Amino acid sequence: MTFLKQKWSYLITLVFSLAWLLYNYSQLTAPVDPGDGIVHYFYSAASWENPILFLELWNKPLFTILTSSFAQFGLGGMIFFNVLVFLLTIIFAWRILNHFQVNRYFALSFPLFLLLTQDYSNTILAGHTEPLFSLLLLAATWFWVKEKYLVFAFLIGLLMFSRSEGQLPFLLGLMLLTYIRQWKAPLYLFAPFVIFATIGWFVFDDFLWYFNRSPYHLGNNIYGAGTYGHYLMSYKNFLGNHGLFLFILAIPATILHFAKKEFTIQTCGMTFLGFGTFLGIIFAHSYFWGSGQNGSMGLTRIATQALPSFLLCQFYFLQKTPWKWPKLSNPIALGLVGILTLYLLFTPYLKKVVKPMEVITKEVFDANKETLKGQKVWTSNPYFCLLLGENYMHKTSNVRLLHFSDIQPRPLSGDYLFWDSHFGPLESGVPLENLNGNNGFEVIDSKEKENVKGFLFEIKP
Repeated sequence: MTFLKQKWSYLITLVFSLAWLLYNYSQLTAPVDPGDGIVHYFYSAASWENPILFLELWNKPLFTILTSSFAQFGLGGMIFFNVLVFLLTIIFAWRILNHFQVNRYFALSFPLFLLLTQDYSNTILAGHTEPLFSLLLLAATWFWVKEKYLVFAFLIGLLMFSRSEGQLPFLLGLMLLTYIRQWKAPLYLFAPFVIFATIGWFVFDDFLWYFNRSPYHLGNNIYGAGTYGHYLMSYKNFLGNHGLFLFILAIPATILHFAKKEFTIQTCGMTFLGFGTFLGIIFAHSYFWGSGQNGSMGLTRIATQALPSFLLCQFYFLQKTPWKWPKLSNPIALGLVGILTLYLLFTPYLKKVVKPMEVITKEVFDANKETLKGQKVWTSNPYFCLLLGENYMHKTSNVRLLHFSDIQPRPLSGDYLFWDSHFGPLESGVPLENLNGNNGFEVIDSKEKENVKGFLFEIKP
């Protein structure tokens, strides 16, 4: 923290980044992610009432533990947590860059690069799990650089419980620790797994519950499949032209750095972890989405998990560029900061485009909110539940999560059912034909926009 006090420009950049996030959040007319982002909030908020949710692997146990207190203040509490995570990510990045004496203005542009990356900013303001993973990976890198290998190992071990992709840096970290012959550190690397496995042993009677209860498995093809080149073609979402430009610019310096053998074990490990995790996640999910396995939806935000670590490496290597005119280094870096700041100020980068699903969900709610007050409602649409001011994971909630078994022949009790063309068939396994023509369900409202449909049914006794 000392360098922040000494260098006012860092503090100004931090305040600017925070103000930019809060302003964009204030301009949203609907949640950034009306699906997973809201469900993450539901899990964390209900964990105090139902502690078994702390071990729910879909919501990530470490994420649930850390966000459960924030979630008691609503979805905004989750987003506040992610903003704090973002600020800590920047501080750790600056400490690493400062350690390697990277040009101050290059360092100042680091948070601006992240904010301009659409998927990264969206994960913060949606309450997603990716930012926490990014923070832990970057914090682990800092302790690697400072040769505090035991702390490094423990943080890498925690990554498995912040995202399932944490298994990749776990293997990379184990390779690094083995290479430098830190034989004590692997004990700390495995410690988080042993702790959670032991807890699961008592709760589920299964020491290997992390693997046996995983919601992700190769045979899971619920969301279909895409192309193997999907992530590479969608680089603008998770890297952006600015990130690609930085990467291309740093390639010559990266090659020279290793060709001249200027690297140390610290910089080599930082590069191995940053590049390995970032590219490894992209390649793995390209395969999953291309082959339709592992429950992949082709979500490009997955690639942002190691984005801060990947960008950090580019800034480090860029600093190693053998400038022919050293006096131009500061003006060029300062110009980069200025350009990025102008983009953030004058480009509505996070201007939310409300999707058809959100539109019809809100329209059905607005037209029937008085009717639905205090009524029992079945739905698989998280946004509709949020609009009702409910959390279907609370035992006392008036809203219940819809499953296929609930309509066989139909829910035993309840008043209304909201079905939409996305969550209905995919998440609940309830196609529309199972409701239409059923004497127990009467359509009282319906909306359609761009082939996306929503129906509100009254459940007849």
